[in-house]
Amino acid sequence: MAHQKVDRDFSGITDAEMLSGVQTMHDLFVVDVADFTAFDAGLDVAFAADLQTKITDALALKDDEQWGDDIAVITQQVREKEDECRDHFQDLKYFVIEAFPDDIAMKNKLGFDDYDDASRSTEMLAKFMKQVLLAATAQSVALIAKGYTQLKIDAFGTLSDELWTVEHDQEQLKKDRLVATQDRIFALNDIWTIARRISRASKRIYKDNPAKYHQYLLPGGAGNEEPVDLSASGDFTDSVTQQRVQGVDVQLVPDNLSVNTDVQGSFAFGLVPTGSKTINANHPQYEPFTHNFEYEGTPLEFHFELVPVAVPPP
Repeated sequence: MAHQKVDRDFSGITDAEMLSGVQTMHDLFVVDVADFTAFDAGLDVAFAADLQTKITDALALKDDEQWGDDIAVITQQVREKEDECRDHFQDLKYFVIEAFPDDIAMKNKLGFDDYDDASRSTEMLAKFMKQVLLAATAQSVALIAKGYTQLKIDAFGTLSDELWTVEHDQEQLKKDRLVATQDRIFALNDIWTIARRISRASKRIYKDNPAKYHQYLLPGGAGNEEPVDLSASGDFTDSVTQQRVQGVDVQLVPDNLSVNTDVQGSFAFGLVPTGSKTINANHPQYEPFTHNFEYEGTPLEFHFELVPVAVPPP
């Protein structure tokens, strides 16, 4: 039965950024645990400890990049062993031509006509080396008489076995990666589910405390929040390239709230009091940005452009 692809429940941030954000949320939760327990008895010290264990365990799991590095290493080993097999056969060809200069049938029996096709596939090359081993063993007297050695003939079998082994290890590692990646996503989604519970509870606990409300917004910006829970959200793009800008420091005045845009250039502010507001945005590669607006309690969504800092001529 085919297995359905498992997707991450969060968006707009990397796994590492999600774990870092939830770790921060956990640390805040530990400080505020009495408030949470008073609202929901299940959100207690033991709940916090369980979340920390899950985060620690997730951080210890091999990530996609590490799996990719491992596969790259063994893939290189396969390529090197393939080259060694090809090189070994090319040496044999010299002595076959010496031993059987005009015998096309014998040359083909020793692999001349099959080599090109066999060399294009790891599995076929390994099988080819075994076949050449048998044929060369049968013609060992004639080959040795021309200077080839029994040791080199036997090496066809050794090289074939070694190629089969590294190819098998490569395929096994790829399969292991699929399972490990799925298990890792399950673990990350489990942590994300817990973070969402904390965030939902905080919206009720701190409905009259904008600063605390804002602290418990989910990492990843507006894409991971329910729109109804946001006072203001939006994104920043480069005015020249129209690419989203990550890492913009976005401040909401006079509420003293600050966030950074995510990989999608998005930002979000949670529940804030109504009134006159100013968004100040700063990024070292762009001109400072300011936008004034009135917030009347209805969620607002903005789309801003940043002007790149002019580079002085050389």
